[in-house]
Amino acid sequence: MPDTPRVCLTLGEPSGIGPEVVARALARLLPMGRFRPLVVGDASLFRDLLGALGLGLSSWTVRDWPAEWPADRVLLLDRPLPVAVTPGYLNPRNTAATIGWIESAAQACLDGRADAMVTAPIDKRALREAGRTEAGHTELLAALCRTDRPLMLLCGEELRVALVTTHLPLRDVAGALSLERVLLTLRIAARGLALDLGIEQPLLGLAALNPHASDGGRFGDEEQTILEPAVARAHEEGVHVEGPLPADTIFTPEVRKRFDAIVCCYHDQGLAPLKALEFHRSVNITLNLPLVRTSPAHGVAYDLATRRGSASAASMIRAVRTAIDIAERRRS
Repeated sequence: MPDTPRVCLTLGEPSGIGPEVVARALARLLPMGRFRPLVVGDASLFRDLLGALGLGLSSWTVRDWPAEWPADRVLLLDRPLPVAVTPGYLNPRNTAATIGWIESAAQACLDGRADAMVTAPIDKRALREAGRTEAGHTELLAALCRTDRPLMLLCGEELRVALVTTHLPLRDVAGALSLERVLLTLRIAARGLALDLGIEQPLLGLAALNPHASDGGRFGDEEQTILEPAVARAHEEGVHVEGPLPADTIFTPEVRKRFDAIVCCYHDQGLAPLKALEFHRSVNITLNLPLVRTSPAHGVAYDLATRRGSASAASMIRAVRTAIDIAERRRS
């Protein structure tokens, strides 16, 4: 259909499993006719992969952004790599090109040439070795979009987790928390759940930072000085949230099922339980951007990249489906 969403997919770290899970996801989803895909990356690498996997996808290589996006084939926007790829082995000389893929897709979304972008995983070590200061996709896209408060929302089938802080050393988390930062996270999470996921009046659960929610100040005071005041302010603004609740019980089945999402103070507080429960079913959505961006919740998996055909595309498939759903919802 000519009015289906135009979705850009970036290949991520080319020596990881990104290209393979993108290919497998497209082979699964393209016949359904819900979207028009364009892959941003090294066209030769991707075509060779399609042939090796025997997926039978029809592709069309272009050198610039096309005026028309067909629904019956995969467009390949060719942005070649400078160095040949060896699966499973990172070459930082390719990092600038992979960042360029992300930048091209994001700019297309900002310019209205695409409706959503789905990113395969990149290697944060490669960013550092290439001299970049951004910690990952979230920070790269925030800089491109000139947004200083992007929000990671990780979604499984039964659990959603939002993060107040993301890629920080654990020793820096408490100092990075503030009433304003927690409150803003609650606002963005509630708005994103309502507007992008269609959940009316979402209920959030806020995980405490300290053991036993600090036990009345015995194990720290962030609950009393930051988290509780943020919840009170959120209530005044009409944001529905409970907490702070002890992080060792908020993820139990009886508690977590009450909430549409759980807001966590730091990265592993939320992602450890999410991945333990729903690793292959979870999707990362970046909220508070002027574009739609999703990604699988796994990493580059170099060990699987050396064994072609062994990587699961389940998370990438859900990421593409989620991007389509959000793009359609924003249109309407």
